[in-house]
Amino acid sequence: MKRLGTDLDVIFMNRVWLNDGRGNFTEKGQEPGFGSFKFEIALADIDNDDDLDLVTAMPGPNEIWLNDGDGVFTFKENSSCSPPDPVTLVMGDIDGDMDTDAIIGNATLNPNMVMVNDGDGNFSNSGQMLGVNSTEQVALADVDLDGDLDLFSGNTTELGGEPADQIWMNDGQGVFTDSGQTLGNTNSSGAVFGDIDGDGDPDLLVGTNLGANKLYVNGRNGVYLAIVLKD
Repeated sequence: MKRLGTDLDVIFMNRVWLNDGRGNFTEKGQEPGFGSFKFEIALADIDNDDDLDLVTAMPGPNEIWLNDGDGVFTFKENSSCSPPDPVTLVMGDIDGDMDTDAIIGNATLNPNMVMVNDGDGNFSNSGQMLGVNSTEQVALADVDLDGDLDLFSGNTTELGGEPADQIWMNDGQGVFTDSGQTLGNTNSSGAVFGDIDGDGDPDLLVGTNLGANKLYVNGRNGVYLAIVLKD
């Protein structure tokens, strides 16, 4: 379920369903680029016109669909947003210029990519190649509380990658550096940040498709000190 307007609408089973504000959903009657398989979708206002647009992670070039404000999506050509093997993505303003950028996680030992938005919904490859792991999940949060979004990449051995998950630190300009932390040794398929202990910094819950899920507590400056929940 994704938010499209003042009430919660739904993109489900490759279709757009609009909420009338009372919890009654009507199919919009369009399938924005959903004729092919999608690994993941994300909604964000990528062209700064105050509505939520659609970005997909899928085999081949990722797709961008612009919202007209009424929940009608139009395909936007953007050939530069074409990572080698995308399976996951996360959207956020990583360089502090007040528009929404994209981090794309790649499988089959392809590095993860940082795609920078020009403010009009045009993405360019920053040239950063983050890691050589097979990544199944990416998430953003200000883990060291310095005012910018840092990156978690959850990795898997299923496609031949190194299993350890990673934390990448943002310099405030959207340039990421490996923190040197290697979290866990299982195949990670989901992740969410949240302050679970009430100390004002984001902790990390990682779901795995082999073994127990993991809960990591943020110590200080984005250093995750311990696994505090093993099952």
